[in-house]
Parts: sequence; C-alpha cells; structure tokens
Amino acid sequence: MDSNTYITLFIEEAKEHIQILNDNLLKLETANENNEPLNEVFRAAHTLKGMAGTLGFEKITNIAHAMENVLDDIRNHKMEITGPTIDILLECTDAMEALVQDILELGGEGPRDIKKLLSKLNQSGDSFTNNASSRLDPGVLKLDEYQSNIINAGIHQGLIPYWVEITLRPTCLLKAARAYIVFQTLEKFGEIIKTLPQVQDIEEERFEDTFGMLLLTQEEETAIRRRLDLISELQSIKIDKLPYGLEGEGNAGSTDLSEATDSIRESTTVKQRIPQDRTRIQTRSIRVDTEKLDNLMNLVSELITIKNTLVDITEESTDPSIKESMEYLARITNGLHDAVTKVRMVPIEMVFSRFPRVVRDLSKNTKKEIVLDIVGAETEIDRTIIDEIGDPLIHLLRNAVDHGIETPDQRIKVGKDPVGRIELKAHHDGNNVVIIVEDDGHGINLKKIVNKALQKGLISDESVDNLEVQDIINLMFHPGFSTAGSISNISGRGVGMDVVKTKVESMGGTIDVTTQEGMGSRFTIRLPLTLSIIQALLVEVVGEIYAIPLNSIQEILDISVFMIKKFESQETIQYNGRLLPLVRLDEVLDANTTRKQQAQNMKVVVVKKGDRQFALSIGNLIGQQDIVIKTLGKYLSSIKMISGATILGDGRVALILDINHLI
Repeated sequence: MDSNTYITLFIEEAKEHIQILNDNLLKLETANENNEPLNEVFRAAHTLKGMAGTLGFEKITNIAHAMENVLDDIRNHKMEITGPTIDILLECTDAMEALVQDILELGGEGPRDIKKLLSKLNQSGDSFTNNASSRLDPGVLKLDEYQSNIINAGIHQGLIPYWVEITLRPTCLLKAARAYIVFQTLEKFGEIIKTLPQVQDIEEERFEDTFGMLLLTQEEETAIRRRLDLISELQSIKIDKLPYGLEGEGNAGSTDLSEATDSIRESTTVKQRIPQDRTRIQTRSIRVDTEKLDNLMNLVSELITIKNTLVDITEESTDPSIKESMEYLARITNGLHDAVTKVRMVPIEMVFSRFPRVVRDLSKNTKKEIVLDIVGAETEIDRTIIDEIGDPLIHLLRNAVDHGIETPDQRIKVGKDPVGRIELKAHHDGNNVVIIVEDDGHGINLKKIVNKALQKGLISDESVDNLEVQDIINLMFHPGFSTAGSISNISGRGVGMDVVKTKVESMGGTIDVTTQEGMGSRFTIRLPLTLSIIQALLVEVVGEIYAIPLNSIQEILDISVFMIKKFESQETIQYNGRLLPLVRLDEVLDANTTRKQQAQNMKVVVVKKGDRQFALSIGNLIGQQDIVIKTLGKYLSSIKMISGATILGDGRVALILDINHLI
C-alpha cells in the first residue's frame, strides 16, 4: 500500500472522528454531568492525534494534543465546562476539519497558522502543565481484603511485592499498545495484583504518560529492570520493593495464591481479548469506493435493459419453457436490483449529524435560544441523494432560525417558551423519503410577501385578490426574492429558497409549505429513494413514447370529451368532487400534428405535484416498466419538461417527463 492509500484512509477516518468531536462537544455543553460525551471526545481527539502523528501531520497532532490536555483537566475536575471552553474546543474541531480538507486538496496541511488557536487553549486553564513528571503514589493503593490476602500469602511463599512505575516518552503515540507490552513482560515474572490507574483506563488511554503496577514475583529487581529496558519508548522505569504491611492488609492464612490469581489473570488479560472481539465485529463490514458502487449500478441498469429487450422478443412465444425462463430472469434481475439499491442506501444521519452544530452557531449569531430535535436519522436513502440534499436543508434551517424563530423577549410576550424549537424529521413513504423541517416560530407573513412581490413587479395589483395562500407561498421560491430588511451573513440576498426548490426538483422531488400565523411553518420535501432506476408508466403521444414516473401518478381514467369544461380559459375535468386542470400533452410537447376529428373518449393520467393535482391527456397506454434513467447531457439540460431518457427493450428511446415543470 502506497502513501496515497494511507492518506486516503486517514482522511476518511479523520472526518468520522471530527464528526464525533462535534456531536459530543454539543452534548457536553448541555449535559456536562454525563461523563460519556467527555470520554468520547477524549478518545476521538487522542485517535486523531495518533493517526496524524503517524503520517507526520504536525498541526493536527498539536491541536489534538492541546485538546487532550484541556479535556484531561476537565475530567480531573481542574477545569469547569463553560460556554467559552466549548467554543474553543469547537474552534479546534473546525481547524482540524480545515486541515483535513487541505490534505485532501493539497496533499499536505498547507500554510494555516494555528498559533493563535493554541494560545487560546493555553489561556483556558493550566492545561499545558506536564502531568507526566508527577510520580504516582503507591500509598493510594487501597487494597481490598481479597488482594491483601493474596499479597500476604505470596510473601509467606517467598514472593516479593514490587511497585513498578513506568513513564512513557511524550512522543509515544500508541500509549495503550506500549502499556500492553509492559503488562505482557511483567506477567512473565509473576502476577500483577493492581494497577494505577485501573486496567480499563489504561486500555482506553485515559492516563497521561505515567502508570504503575503492583507486581508479586520471586525475581530480583535487576532481572525485571533488564527486561523492561528492552522495551522502546519508555522514558523512565522506577521499581520499589514495598514494605510488608500494606494498607488494607488482611490476616495471612489459608489463602491459596494459585487459585486466587486466576481472577487476576482474567482482569489483566482484558487488553488481549478486546482487540480480538473488535476485529471480529469489524470484518462484517468493509469500505467500498463509491465509484465501484456506481459501476455496479450501471451494470445492473444494463441488465434490466437487456431483460426488457428479451421480454419483448419472447412476448409472442408459445414455448412454456421460454416464458418460464423469462419469469425466472425477471425475478433474478429485480432481486439483484433491490440488493444493489440496498447496498447504496446510507442513513440520512450522515447529513443530519452536522446540523446541530449549524443551528448552535446560528442561534448564537442571532442571539436566539433554539433547540434542534432530530427524528428518523436512521432513515436510509440513496447515496447520490445524500450528496445533494445537504445544501437545501441548510438553507431551510437558516431560514427557520433567521425568519421563523422569534427572539426570547418576543416569544415571552406572546406566551411562548423563550426557547424556540426546530424539528428535523425523516421517514419513508412508499418509494419516497419524506424530510420535514418544522419550527414553532411566528409563521410566514403572507402580507409581507405580497408587498415585496408587488415592489419587485412579480405580480400586479389586479391579481392580488385572486391569489391563494399556496400562490403567495410559491412567490418565496422566486430567484432573488427575500423579505429580509437587511443583508446579513445568514440571509437577505434572496438565493436560499430558490436554491432549495431548484435542487429538490432536479432530484425529481417536490417541496410543500404549510404555515400558521403565530404557530410556525413546515417545509416538507419528498424525494425518490433512488435516482438511477425507477418504475414508470409508458404512454404514447402522437406516435412518440414518453415515461411518467409512477410515484407521481394517482389514477388513470377514461373520460368523455363532454366532461371537459372551461374555467377561466383553462380546460378542467371533474374528479372526486373537485375541478382538475387538464394538460394536453400533445400541445405542451409541441407535437406537430392536427386533430382530424376529436374522439369521443380519451385517456387521462391524474398526477400529483405536492398538494396540487392535475390531469394529463395521453394517447395510448403502453404499460408499467422498470426504466433506467439516462441524462440528456449539458446541451439539452435547458429542456425543463424532460428530466431524462431511457432505452426501451426494442432499442427505441423514450423521454421521461418531469411533472414539476409540466405546468
């Protein structure tokens, strides 16, 4: 494996540990009585330090080491967890994330200056004192009666109790591994009765550079020291013979040393067992390059195309064996498609996990108190959508913080909790994933939107009275539209909501908005689970075949032309007690044809776009089929009504209609 491979692995794992730092620092800020977030932060910082030090990335190593010192002071109750301390630690996390990005783009850490950051850490407390120089005091060893009996029984059999204290070099990166070698070496001489700190703390590297062990052996000090001198990265070795009569000593009696030490071996060999268990767990999953998954999906897509071709070829065959083989091929192909799709599925938590930090920073900037609740982070979605959905969600969260949630004073005046609440939820709904961003703020000011739209000339004075609530809300998504009074680093330029709508619709999704004045707003994004292979309804319009995504279709109807009525110059049909706009596909698609004689009956497909429904008039109905989406390329990207194309079994090309842009 070359160095580039090591760097690639480092970048992947470093990003995971940086996310752990972000998540647990936020937990530490709100629940500082719980030690687990503190331990997680400490472990992540230590692991980053070791990984970066191994590859020679000194800046990341120095930042992580300085964080360790501060965290150790917090753990030892030398410092308190305060807002400014968390701010500094989060700033360190951001700095390491930037350095990792530099490594990705430049191959090295780059010219970033971290001296000011290290100085801030230094000023946050006496975190740079070298605790390694202080000696452990064996007098604090409080042996229980069981351990004291073992010591006394050993002394009566001619064994000697030694206090062995090891100080590692400050440059030692893998302290737990070095301590494990010391344990293994000393166990060859006798039994380790007790350690300071405890074995678990040593295994998890919850110590500075010094640790000690109470060893019961018949060997002389010189022999023990000679063997320990062979271990590298030990700065000092201190071996003291303990006097008879330890604190907590019990009466010497019939305690059998050989039987009693079995449990001691059990506790001191935990270090050896844990890596074996972890290795066994880790082998259940592997890292796979996303390009390989994309290639696999492309191959499955081609297989589906060939399957459709064979189905068309054998459709008129009367041979039962051929039909049976084709049914079996169809089952295998569909199963393979489902399996590959599941492999590409990743939890949406990969996106959601970075938002608590975003909301925290925004709430501080706006001087608002906001809590972000995340529900359904385990919901799985295709990797390609994961890569795209982050930006729209950030814009919605920024909008909720800046425009939705009121200041604490304003909330108290209207009888609300001074702490605002934003909910980020995700769940599956059939072949779609639904993402909801909801806040309990003051809601959308519809009058303010109308006034702003009039100023910009987006609507006329005459059309204001005819606007429905949904029409007013849709104005928010117009490019350059903003109701902010001034431009800030959060909002005001009118690009956020436009980006959200454009990005969501480019992924074949929809966005709906509901709001209630004084109560809050809800933004609902509905996306397909995958963007590669979809189920579609094939229809024929004036001799051309088009595909309509099945997830947007509600019903297929046969209607009489006499059911078509005009309402305000728009053709409509009656459907479930309401009027639906009728869209004639041959006219919208500019099909070069003339109707010689209009038939008495026609087929329409009822489709849904958000909360809106409308009917599409089609020619002939071909049927349902799994289709592979092919992009149109950059030269045809301006054709908004067409989202892509697919190759049919007979080799013909069918265009895929984009429901979002048909009306």
